[in-house]
Amino acid sequence: MHLLAVGLFILVILILKLIHKIIWVPWRIQCHFKKQGISGPAYHPVLGNTAEMRRIYAEVQSKSVSFGHDVVHLMDPYYHRWSSEYGKTFLWWFGSTPVLEIAEPELIKEVLMNSSGCYGRVRSNPLSKQLLGNGIASLEDEKWALHRRIAIQAFNMERVKGLGWIPEIVASVTKMLEKWEQERAGRVEFETDVHKELQDLSADIISRTAFGSSLLRGEAHF
Repeated sequence: MHLLAVGLFILVILILKLIHKIIWVPWRIQCHFKKQGISGPAYHPVLGNTAEMRRIYAEVQSKSVSFGHDVVHLMDPYYHRWSSEYGKTFLWWFGSTPVLEIAEPELIKEVLMNSSGCYGRVRSNPLSKQLLGNGIASLEDEKWALHRRIAIQAFNMERVKGLGWIPEIVASVTKMLEKWEQERAGRVEFETDVHKELQDLSADIISRTAFGSSLLRGEAHF
């Protein structure tokens, strides 16, 4: 009888902890943000909004796709729908974990520029560390600050000037702009793959500053 009572007591404690985690805490968080005028899709215990996300993705995939520049509703359909319904800043749930979506420039600047440690990084898959290691992109707090202080020395403006990188960087950018002018051919408007162009620009700058040769010359040799 004594063991049964202890077992029931432990079971009740576990149930109360579960209720606190998946019902009470999310409800408090939703109330907190609603007082600030921030809403979002309704929270569902355990699943959060993941079932709704799957449904929205399925709806998008079932429709025919028309090509154009407006691709947000295809690439990120749940964000497109919820931001239309709840505004640029809204709260949604990945299971019992709250996710605050922001798109206001001032809020984004606050997150990126804040150095108080309030905004941590999203935890990555542990297996990715075997491939990427513990670099500055995955470190936090004091370790991140130490690695940043070491890495930033290479990009100090005086050092960049002293190493003669600025003329090489200017040459790469000038070459890209000249290429765009040739493609424009006097037209008022034209389209180009800016993502690829900036990738090529970065590769060309790295090639010039690190190896003393342009990207095209390097590709010709190797």
